Amino acid sequence: MRGYFVTGTDTGVGKTQVACALIRHLAGRGLRVAGFKPLASGCAQGGQHEDALALMAAANVALDYDLVNPYAFELAQMTAWIGYLQWMSEHGAPWPADPVLKPLSTFE
Repeated sequence: MRGYFVTGTDTGVGKTQVACALIRHLAGRGLRVAGFKPLASGCAQGGQHEDALALMAAANVALDYDLVNPYAFELAQMTAWIGYLQWMSEHGAPWPADPVLKPLSTFE
């Protein structure tokens, strides 16, 4: 099994379009191909992200949504948490002992 990792410097730069084109190209050459979007935020209600759905549509291997996109969130939780940590740093607040994602209700 061989894998490719598509990355970019920002949101909206075309990572999904490139990944879908690569999937279609490799599938057209007779390979069994599927995409993987391990983390997605800004998902529609119901927890499915349009990029993961596009990867699934381009693939010639049928996988359950939860395998293609195991971590899907409606709200951009990572962005909110990073902003919170930056604010704490800029205002001299102590760094959290466990700086991992927490529910938004815990933000002060």
